[in-house]
Amino acid sequence: MAEKRLGTLITLIAGIAWGLSGVSGQYLMSRGVSVDMITSLRLLVSGFFLVGLAYATAKEQLLMVLKNRKALLGIFIFAMLGLFLNQTAYLQAVYHTNAGTATVLQYLCPILVLAYTCLKNREKPSGIELISIILAVAGTFLIATHGKLDELSVAPIGLFWGIFSAFTYALYIILPGKLIRQYGSITVIGLGMLMGGFVVTLGLQTWQHRLPIDGGSFLGLLGIVGVGTIFAYTAFL
Repeated sequence: MAEKRLGTLITLIAGIAWGLSGVSGQYLMSRGVSVDMITSLRLLVSGFFLVGLAYATAKEQLLMVLKNRKALLGIFIFAMLGLFLNQTAYLQAVYHTNAGTATVLQYLCPILVLAYTCLKNREKPSGIELISIILAVAGTFLIATHGKLDELSVAPIGLFWGIFSAFTYALYIILPGKLIRQYGSITVIGLGMLMGGFVVTLGLQTWQHRLPIDGGSFLGLLGIVGVGTIFAYTAFL
């Protein structure tokens, strides 16, 4: 019972930490830091940390992946479609709306995962699942319109990025399933973040983007990378 309570407490703390990432991202963007720069730093720093953790705790699995081209290709696809697109879409949603709205829209993701699971297993959703879907859609409708049918209270571009972030979050959950079962989540997600980070950094040349070097930027990066990604993820594990 004590372990269950501790696990619940850690999960709640990790959820709060994850929510901090959106607030931190919004703060950094208000200071002129681009979405690409934030995504690059978030993926690279978190990737190096998790790969280092994998080397320390699951070295054999890490080396097995590095010797398997098919597994590396699968992780690369996951890195691009799940990690990179999700990080970018979420931060774009934050930029065009706000951290709270973007987070709520992203968490439409379970509906998409449920739809995929039902189609894959050829089964119907349960009554509770259907009610959850209806409530999620109704909540999104209220966020987007504030109950007014003739206008949107959220910019259409923000609504698009929010819903797209939900779709990419579903890919983040679905794509690496088999790889994680085989090699472990720390190894797969760590390598995925590292791959995605290198592609973003080199492809978009993010070192040329503006990054204020001061205490405010450091705290913002600490929030989104240290607390909102590294701490939140390892706490969930």
